[in-house]
Amino acid sequence: MSPCPFCDLIGGDRDRTIVYEDGTVIAFMPLRPLHEGHVLVMPKAHYLDVFRIPAPELVQLFRAAGRISRSLDGLFRPPKVATLSAGLLVEHAHLHLIPVFGEGDLTTRSEFEGTTLERTRLELDRLSAAIRDGLRPA
Repeated sequence: MSPCPFCDLIGGDRDRTIVYEDGTVIAFMPLRPLHEGHVLVMPKAHYLDVFRIPAPELVQLFRAAGRISRSLDGLFRPPKVATLSAGLLVEHAHLHLIPVFGEGDLTTRSEFEGTTLERTRLELDRLSAAIRDGLRPA
């Protein structure tokens, strides 16, 4: 087993609901979303943080994130789809895309305290399908 759970997921241990995948990027639903519609987007190659991703791959990452963000916007109609890149729990570069409706929606405190609610695979599959349906070309 790899020391990186995201590399395990990318390598085929698909215990998450995949929202988007291409040759360099993968996006999935976290089991404990900070808000409904929370999606993680990351390069398939392992980089410690987003600042170490080579420019061509970074462009692909943000292109995919933009497509997913537009889908989240259409699905939830939030004032903003926020982007967060903390990398404190898993050291594999990734972006959090989170539909936010107010100031308190963008916080990772509940994740660190373990108070976020785990969603069922059925809930995540349903929501992931709705997000995929809303993906538009870049």
